[in-house]
Amino acid sequence: MLTLDQLNTFLDSAQAAGWHVRQKNGPLLLNPTIAARYPHLPPDYALFLSQVAECVNAKQNAWVLTEADFNADIGDDESTFRWNEWERMGLEAFQDDVDVSRRISQFWTNHIPVMNAVHSDYAYIALRITDGAVVYGYGPEFEDSVADVCVSFAEYLTELGNVIGGRSPREVNGAVRRQYTDFQ
Repeated sequence: MLTLDQLNTFLDSAQAAGWHVRQKNGPLLLNPTIAARYPHLPPDYALFLSQVAECVNAKQNAWVLTEADFNADIGDDESTFRWNEWERMGLEAFQDDVDVSRRISQFWTNHIPVMNAVHSDYAYIALRITDGAVVYGYGPEFEDSVADVCVSFAEYLTELGNVIGGRSPREVNGAVRRQYTDFQ
């Protein structure tokens, strides 16, 4: 379970690495559409959403989705990434294939996106709703590239904070840890 101390340690690491972080106070208020689709948010992420108003890397090409992202009404503004951009892209690409579209929608109903990255390949971090586990995926076929990362958002934030703070390696056995480095 994510504690305020763990969250603050991550936020301190992010800020030290040049991230723009803005905290908030007050209850978590998600719009009814989001609340209906995800009635049981993993508690770690619910705590994050209730405490953080903005969390964007220094290059502004990776960010943690916040309450404002989920509640944004951006209308037809195609230049803004929506909280469900990866699902929207998949549904648009497979609009003529009912089975694939159904599979894409089901995937995103079972996984709530929590981080986006828009440099090099598009990438995301999501939480599996059934158990709160963290998964990583990337485009162009976001749902087919999914891989488990760790068991909780608390564990993920701790390791991401360690990677961006230089306390954990960017590579393990010669392999870049993209589930962390994509979000630096």
